[in-house]
This record gives sequence, structure tokens and C-alpha cells, in this order.
Amino acid sequence: MEASISLTNSILSSLQPSLDMVARVAEEADKAMAPIREATKEYHKMMQPFLDEVAKQQKVFSDLADSIVSPFLYDFPSIHPQVELQPTLKISEPVKTAPTPVLIAQNNIQKVIFPIKKNKPVVCLPDNAEWKNVEMKWVNDRIISILYKGKPVGKYDWTTLDFARKNTNDERPNVAWYLFQHISLAIAKKTGPLTTYILARNIGKKDDAVAKQKELLSRTLCKATGITDDPFRYNSKTGYQPKFSIGAKMLLSGEELHRSGGNFHDETYSDDLEEEI
Repeated sequence: MEASISLTNSILSSLQPSLDMVARVAEEADKAMAPIREATKEYHKMMQPFLDEVAKQQKVFSDLADSIVSPFLYDFPSIHPQVELQPTLKISEPVKTAPTPVLIAQNNIQKVIFPIKKNKPVVCLPDNAEWKNVEMKWVNDRIISILYKGKPVGKYDWTTLDFARKNTNDERPNVAWYLFQHISLAIAKKTGPLTTYILARNIGKKDDAVAKQKELLSRTLCKATGITDDPFRYNSKTGYQPKFSIGAKMLLSGEELHRSGGNFHDETYSDDLEEEI
């Protein structure tokens, strides 16, 4: 029995430096990680598997020592420190910013925020103006009258509001301007929901093409007014609906919009979007 105990002690003695080294490495690694964890949680998350592996190897050595000692019913005290596992950190999702619109799903309604350039908006509205207080009236197919809280702000044509095509010298209206007329007429006629699918079928375009036209329309209105919130709300039942009031009586009575549905200049559609979106 004494010979067996002596042999066990010898084995443990030979293993002890390795255990001590592992413990020291683990302790030093843990100390070194403290400021790093404070500096960047993401880096600590990356290092967590290393700490787990150190703890796992320590347990392997501990189990090996216990397996040697247990047959002789001899309780050897453990002198090496235990590595305390760090809990996995929950990293908060960072706020994403981008020059393109940010889409937020909210009760099946899309809310898009459009970045506004530093240039002063051409439509002079009060600071923190809201779409719900804006009223637009078509004077004809070239000019829109804008009011805020019932008070006239001004009359603007498509060139002033930046709806002119960028790739021509004659500054004809772009596709977004005609889409705006089409939506205004559809609302005035109460033709039903204005989903992307229905609009695409009405103007003979693909769904993604109409979505890009709508994006250009919203972005241009935001730039012109300085209001960053998307001027349209959308859901699967009603489709696109303006957050502002829109009057298209002159378009209806004068038949000034080509074919009372809008000429979308099919031959220039692709060039418009490449240039302006």
C-alpha cells in the first residue's frame, strides 16, 4: 500500500507543474482579458472559446488526478486555482446608418426615413413640420400648390421640386412625377387599393420598377420639404396612401394628364432610375 501511495505521489508530483502552468496561464489570460472586455465586448466574445478550452483542459487534468487517487481512498487537496468561466456576453445590436432608406416594420406599416441633404429645402415649412399638416393641390399637370395648416406656402413646378429628368437637356418630368400624378388621380377617383402589384399592372411595369419609382418619389418630396419621414404609408390592404392631403380636381376636370392615367415615358424609364436612384 505504501508503495502504491508513493507511486501516486510521484505521478501527481510530475503532473503538478503542468497543472500549475495551466492554472497560471488561465489566471494570466483572465487578468489580461479584463481590460479588453471593458474596451470591446465583441473581442471578449471572440476570446470566450479560448477560456472555455482552458477550463476544459484543467478539468481533464483534475479528473486524471482524481482517477489515480480514488482507488487508494486518499483525499489529496487540490492546490491549483479554478478557472472561473465567464458568462457569454449579450451584445446589443448596433444602430445601423446608411445613405439608403431604412425600413422598419411597424404594425404592418412601413416607415422609411430618407436622409436630407444640407441644401435648404425649396418648400419653406416650419421646423419639425409634419406631413399630416401638409396639403397639396394640383393646379395643372405641371404645377402643385402647397399649403401648411391651411395657409398657402407656394406654387411649384416639377423643375423647382427637382422632378426633372437628369439625363436630358429639356428637363422633362421624370417617372416619379408621373407616378405622383397617377396616385393622386387614383385617390381622387377612389379606384381602390394602390398596392405595388396593382400600380405595376396599371402602368405596365414590373413590381420592383414601381417600388423604385415610389422610392424616388418619396425621396424627392422629402428633399423638397425637409421632412425626413416617408410621405406615404403602406399596408397590404390599402397600398400606398399619402400622409398629407392631396387634391387632384384640376387633373380630373381638365384631362391634362395624358390619357387620364399618365404617360410614363417607357423609353426613358431605365435611364431615369440609373441617373437618379
